[in-house]
Amino acid sequence: MAHKFEWQEQRTTTPDGVYRVLREAILDGTVPPGGQLREAHIAADLGISRSPLREALTRLEEDGLVVSSSCPPSTPSPCRSRSTTPSPSTSTPA
Repeated sequence: MAHKFEWQEQRTTTPDGVYRVLREAILDGTVPPGGQLREAHIAADLGISRSPLREALTRLEEDGLVVSSSCPPSTPSPCRSRSTTPSPSTSTPA
């Protein structure tokens, strides 16, 4: 079952606020490694547009907390799912 994202602070539509909500969900394990972050679901849960969400996801990707994946060729557009799988540069050796 997918996680429902909720504001832990006063609701804001800024990319920084969205970033903090998603980052916390990733770091506390609410969104498990390999779990998908679907823009439409997150935007609906938080009551925001996709623009600040995309900025937040890009920042999380830059931080190494998410890895974006492209859509399979047979999937209708738009498809912007992201995974919380650590990138090779941020994974820790076993």
